[in-house]
This record gives sequence, structure tokens and C-alpha cells, in this order.
Amino acid sequence: MATLAFPARVDATSIADLTHLVCGHRGEDLTIDLAQTERLGGLGGQLLHSALKTWRDDGRVLTLSNSTDQLTVALERLGLVSAISTEEPRS
Repeated sequence: MATLAFPARVDATSIADLTHLVCGHRGEDLTIDLAQTERLGGLGGQLLHSALKTWRDDGRVLTLSNSTDQLTVALERLGLVSAISTEEPRS
């Protein structure tokens, strides 16, 4: 399983590079390490939500690890907590 560490800021300035990196792991199990992520913009939330759905639809596992309290607050503000925390890989 590959691990991809997200930067402190996941917003419009970093989204193109992160999207490219995440898509480069499509077809394999992936862990996204959020330990350093302090700021998550709307585009970052969309990327995470889309990646979780894509990995699930592909029958692969995508795990979000080391989420910070700040990130949880950002996900709540974006209305994504339930979508992200309830995503599970298919059996």
C-alpha cells in the first residue's frame, strides 16, 4: 500500500499537484496521511470525497490517516464529515 502525505495547506494553490499525485495511485490501495494538514479548502474536500468514491468504486482501499482536530473542523464546515468517515471499501 502506498502512502501519500498531504501538505499543511490543501487549497487552490496545491490542488492541481495533489490531484495528479492521487490519480497516479489509482488502481492500488492508498493511504493519505493528513498529519501535517492544517487547512483544507473546498477543492481539497472535493478531492478527498471524489478519491474515496473512486477508490471504493474501483474495489480498492483508500485510507485517511492521522487526521488532526483542525482538519475535522474543516470537514464539518464543508459538510463532508459523514461522507468521509462512513466510506468503507467494498468486500
